[in-house]
Amino acid sequence: MRIASTRVRFLARGFLLAAATALLAASCQPPGTTPTVPGPPANANGQAFVAFGGNSLGQLGDGSLQQRLAPVSIALANARQIAAGGQISVALTADGRVLQWGNNTLAPTIVAGVSDVRQVAAGDRHVLAVTRSGVVYAWGDNNRGQLGDGTTTPRTTPVQVANLVNGASVAAGPEHSLAIKSDLSVWTWGANTDGQLGDTTKSDRSLPVQVLDRSRPGQPRALSAITLAASGRHSIALTSDVRVVGWGSNASCQLGPDPRANPFDPVVCSERLSPSQIYAATGSASPRTQGQTIAATTHATLIVLSDGSVIGVGGAGGTAQQFGLCQVGSVLGPVLLDIAAAAREVSGGYETALILTAQGKVWSLGRNLAGQAGLGTVTGTECPQEVTATAVKGAAQVAAGKEHSLVLASGVLRLAPASIDFGDQPITTSSAARSIALANDGPAAVTIYDVRVASGGPFTATNTCPLAPAALAAGAQCTLGVTFLPGAAGAATGALRLSSDGFAAPQEIALAGRGTEGAVDFMPTQIDFGSVQSGTTSPVRTVRLRSVGSGPLTIVRIETTLGFTITRDPCVKAPSSIPVQADCTIDVAFAPTLVGVQTGKLRVTYQPNNRSAQIDLEGTGR
Repeated sequence: MRIASTRVRFLARGFLLAAATALLAASCQPPGTTPTVPGPPANANGQAFVAFGGNSLGQLGDGSLQQRLAPVSIALANARQIAAGGQISVALTADGRVLQWGNNTLAPTIVAGVSDVRQVAAGDRHVLAVTRSGVVYAWGDNNRGQLGDGTTTPRTTPVQVANLVNGASVAAGPEHSLAIKSDLSVWTWGANTDGQLGDTTKSDRSLPVQVLDRSRPGQPRALSAITLAASGRHSIALTSDVRVVGWGSNASCQLGPDPRANPFDPVVCSERLSPSQIYAATGSASPRTQGQTIAATTHATLIVLSDGSVIGVGGAGGTAQQFGLCQVGSVLGPVLLDIAAAAREVSGGYETALILTAQGKVWSLGRNLAGQAGLGTVTGTECPQEVTATAVKGAAQVAAGKEHSLVLASGVLRLAPASIDFGDQPITTSSAARSIALANDGPAAVTIYDVRVASGGPFTATNTCPLAPAALAAGAQCTLGVTFLPGAAGAATGALRLSSDGFAAPQEIALAGRGTEGAVDFMPTQIDFGSVQSGTTSPVRTVRLRSVGSGPLTIVRIETTLGFTITRDPCVKAPSSIPVQADCTIDVAFAPTLVGVQTGKLRVTYQPNNRSAQIDLEGTGR
């Protein structure tokens, strides 16, 4: 499962719980720095918490013991992390409280004795929590020393893990525990039957032991990691130098095969009692360092790469066993999984994995005997399939347990159209309003905080959608409007920004338009009628008017001054316009009433703002 936050997510794995700890946000932090755990997700108040799969001990938290093949909503608010274990589920609230259910507790219940927690992880029947001050607590079953208090006594209330200070994050397998300290060193305790503690032995430990990196030449050195995950039989780490290493059982080649002298030698996958390299960056295909990007199931290791692809290692035995990798060749090393979207995080359960995409969609693969794959059946799937239920749209976190799965989702605002181009619009005039339809396609209500044109300019937004504190319910719709009023000629761009607690907020709609203005060109540009007998009218002279602006020419009127007359005027007037590069002609005459030189104007008044253009007229009365 994964645990959370906007920049880094901590995966607390389900049953053979691939518990994890993501210590970095935008990039790897070098050893010696203090990993940061981000705040609650942006949608902490607008969440839909859903669960599906097995529920024999109430691990779905819906108040029943009924198996759910389709996602069911759970009453849980303000969660910042979720974790799915074997018989239990855990959530961390935004204010640092821990909620737990399952193991015959049918609904989320506050755990007393621990507060100010920043991250949690869940095993089969034990829980780990690390506080903001770096104290690590544990409670639950302790038959293998998984609580790390030096005993094998179960604890119903949190106890402090001994000899471990400055904890940064925690992770859990079903019966063993892992932690990363602020110096990025890795510590493990609990069950060690398969060497999953990485201390070169198979002896259980009731106190934390440090994991040393022996995968590089030279003397062993402290393993430096930024993310952890675990199954019941092996553990994996994303190192600070962006490699994936693992230790423990390799029965399904989940740690990779042994080196072979030639390709015809048999494939041997030996156990690893200390960290061994599984994957290192090749070119641009490096492991993603933002979020929970590694996961472990009993038979496989999954890695999300920086380009959004997912690779799998292990799953020996072929596709009929439903180990979830879809390709027999995965025993020979990493294979690419077929997912039609860029992945962001991954969570591993016992033999099931959930993959979260950047678009807030959930994919699953592996065994599905209790419906934990979310496909509406109990049929397993070797190849990744999308969980299409509306209830998981806008997923922000996923957690895969032994036989159940958890998803924390938010509302999903669908905006249509995705962009608006107003085309040509005469300057200083407003376009008709263009509508933008908003639909909440997600499972939770969305609170809209603000609607505005991000860059201002000639675009104006109008809003009929509910603003905070009101919310747009799941399945509801509303409408926005945008107008374009250019103040100058030329192209204009902008963006309508909508801020909310929905998935992928804030969202923007691109706006474009072109301000246009008419202009007129005369031919000829002046007229001299010469000498005309006073009291008579000269022969007409024809003037061509051409529309030469960036937009149509809208003429308000055409007139002449005293002594000159328009004898024919077929040019269209407002509200009609003359298209760009089109023209019309008018006839003008000189009718002097006085003797002597007379001058005047032929004036065209046009929009916008009653602009005018003119030519000179001249004649002599005799």
